[in-house]
Amino acid sequence: MRDVERRCLVTGATGFIGRHLVEALVRRGDRVVCLVRRTSRLDRLAALPVELVYGDITDPASLHAAVDSVEEVYHLAGLTTALRSQDFHRVNVTGTAALLEACRRTGGPRRTVLVSSLAACGPSAPGQPLGEDDLPRPLSPYGRSKLAAEAVARAYSRYLPMTVVRPPVVYGPGDRQTLPFFRLVHRGVRPLFRRDTQVSLIHVADLVAGLLLAAGRDAAIGQTYFLAGDETPTLEELTGLIALALGRRAVALRLPYHLVRAAARALEVSGRLTHRPPAFDRDKVRELYQPAWCCRSDRARRDLGFVPRFSVAEGLRQTALWYRRQGWL
Repeated sequence: MRDVERRCLVTGATGFIGRHLVEALVRRGDRVVCLVRRTSRLDRLAALPVELVYGDITDPASLHAAVDSVEEVYHLAGLTTALRSQDFHRVNVTGTAALLEACRRTGGPRRTVLVSSLAACGPSAPGQPLGEDDLPRPLSPYGRSKLAAEAVARAYSRYLPMTVVRPPVVYGPGDRQTLPFFRLVHRGVRPLFRRDTQVSLIHVADLVAGLLLAAGRDAAIGQTYFLAGDETPTLEELTGLIALALGRRAVALRLPYHLVRAAARALEVSGRLTHRPPAFDRDKVRELYQPAWCCRSDRARRDLGFVPRFSVAEGLRQTALWYRRQGWL
């Protein structure tokens, strides 16, 4: 038991990872402040004892009330899809700078954790998972914006005790990014883009545990960490594990690059007409057909004592069960 509870700010609290993080902080006994927009869906937070502060990371004037008197800041808010590449920079880079400047002006929290992405580093070579000191080579505007946000964080580390965390693919209960794969396998199809592509993954509960470790260890100040599970299955193996998790027999369907790219192009055109960014575009296609997206968590193990709890098979089984209970399949 702690004598004094911590006051923690979470941006992106209404998102998949954010909701899990907020729940973990509440369980820990912290007072949780959630920065939310007026247009945000708040049903995911409705049952939780949290303080809502309305604002936007792209509106610097709205941030003072959110960061005032908080001890820990977890910055998860950002764009993962956009109609224009400059939108990634406006939100992920300029928005991060605005938040950190607000933290600096209020005297600064005890710890700040920026959640970046493996996309900031780009793909890896087969059998050679990336380490934190490897040269980043992002492929997409999203990845470049996350790398630029990391640079902003490093600049502000002169004023704020800062840690950057780079997760790979994050999955688990509530995730909508991997849901289409589960739905296709549930209907009897195992989609294969490039069957030998290796990927690192992390269950959302393991990521949240790693974020709390990053905020609580002095050794993490000024550091960047990959947080990933130990396994690096190929996409063919991964869809096979999803089939096992669902208890389904599914036929592997190889998807030629040119057809997938044409479909992504059509979604981009539709997105411009409807003014809604597509969840799948040509940048995503390019990323899917890379030979590997793998990273290693040796530094996090050494500095933080980070040990992932979920195997891929167990994590997918738990996720499939949650999807079924929610009627998402």
